Amino acid sequence: MFIALLAGAGWMLGCTAGSVSPSPPPAPPPTIAVVVNPMNMSVLLGNQATFTATVTNTGDTAVSWSVNGVPGGNATLGTITSAGMYTAPLDTPSPATVQVTATSHADATKSGTGTLAITSDIALSLTPNRASVELGATQAFQAALTTSAHPDTSIRWSLSGPCASGCGSVDATGTYTAPRILPSPAIATMTAQSVADPSKQISAAVAITSSFSLQLSAPSSVPAGGTATIVATMTSVPGSNPSTALSWALSGPGCSGGSCGVLSAVTTQSASGNSVASSVTYTSPRAVPSPNTVTMTVAPQSDPSKTAQATFAIQSGVSVSVSPSTATLAANHRVVLNAQVNSTSNTGVMWSVNGIAGGNTAFGQICAVGSNPCQPVTSTTTSQVDYLAPGAIPSANPVSATAVSAADSTKSASIRMLGGSIGSLHSRIEGVPAFRAGEEAYVFLWAREGEPFRVLGWSQGTFRIMKDSRGIERVTQDSAAVPLFDPRTRRFQHGGIRSLPVAIFQLKLRKALEEKMP
Repeated sequence: MFIALLAGAGWMLGCTAGSVSPSPPPAPPPTIAVVVNPMNMSVLLGNQATFTATVTNTGDTAVSWSVNGVPGGNATLGTITSAGMYTAPLDTPSPATVQVTATSHADATKSGTGTLAITSDIALSLTPNRASVELGATQAFQAALTTSAHPDTSIRWSLSGPCASGCGSVDATGTYTAPRILPSPAIATMTAQSVADPSKQISAAVAITSSFSLQLSAPSSVPAGGTATIVATMTSVPGSNPSTALSWALSGPGCSGGSCGVLSAVTTQSASGNSVASSVTYTSPRAVPSPNTVTMTVAPQSDPSKTAQATFAIQSGVSVSVSPSTATLAANHRVVLNAQVNSTSNTGVMWSVNGIAGGNTAFGQICAVGSNPCQPVTSTTTSQVDYLAPGAIPSANPVSATAVSAADSTKSASIRMLGGSIGSLHSRIEGVPAFRAGEEAYVFLWAREGEPFRVLGWSQGTFRIMKDSRGIERVTQDSAAVPLFDPRTRRFQHGGIRSLPVAIFQLKLRKALEEKMP
């Protein structure tokens, strides 16, 4: 048995030694590789750049291009053609770096990438670089964009400043509109910003100005319990548009609140050229305050620093006011005059120009409203008339149109003076004033009960009103030409008022009356 086993083992060993070993497995194919050139570069907005892709280890060298994973790119990231021609976007993306990728057609898992920085060489200039703009006016700004590339050239406009929301507004074209109400501080900043590259911007300082004027037309006096129309005229700079809203208030040293009077609603505004007129009806108190002055204060919403005031006296008795109180006319032009009579049911008036009833062709005429040719006004019930300017500028300019209350036409005062004439006998007393028809004067009178008035101090109590070469009314006291004895110097010397403007004389007179001086 042992021999047999050895023999079997030998056979098995011989069999194994004579067999053929298997061949090794084939090597895997080489890995496809994609390389993009250039790997890093930059391009200006709107410009182009060329990329190439090298594909190895395959006969299929085709690739597909994408930008940040978007096949072919888009307008925001830039676009790329199948040939690798990249076109940068017109506006800077965020972030301003994109990845350009080439993907193998043979193996979509294999790709190469290049990094592209999108840059800008934009420069801006602004015209004007500073400006002053009146309330409500407009100012056009222009922004110039320079570049060597092809970016989006549009401009984004904005407004800022310490005036916050009251700075005004700007539209898409760069036209600035100033606010109608003056802000504080009155400074704004206009900014032009490149849409293509928001980091590029330029600014201009804007000063908001207020140059309008406000004038009040009010009577010098209003009867107790009477009414008067007070007109506020706002004249603005051409091209501007300030707010025309006004606030009206009454005050006085001897009154407060309703004791100063009552204001009714402001009437509809009327515009003429660059001027806007607003009027309010004032009703004076029935009880005269002491002192008897009331001040009207008008504050414009657009600029309270331009507040205007008018002071008038509250008096008893009939009064007449005419509006407008002033007007400037060209030759042969017209203006409508309105007379308002207070404290009487008889509202009729008699019109004159420079003391001439109905006026004349030299100084201007009073006509029925709208009449052409001029129709004279004959009725005293007509409170509204046309004033027709003469064809040539009169020598006395300006002229005065006067409305006299018909309610007082029956009232008169007689003045008794020494001297006079009886037949061929004449007596003249030195210092006694004499008056001509149509002459205007301030006369201080006194009288005992039941007797006619006398001129106080004769020449000293007479103040003549005359117009100078410029048409300005001035007051001269009769005694200014009379030498008077001064007991302090024991000499005769001239005294009295000489050529004092009427307005100043009235102020002095009012002050004297308030202080109860003789």
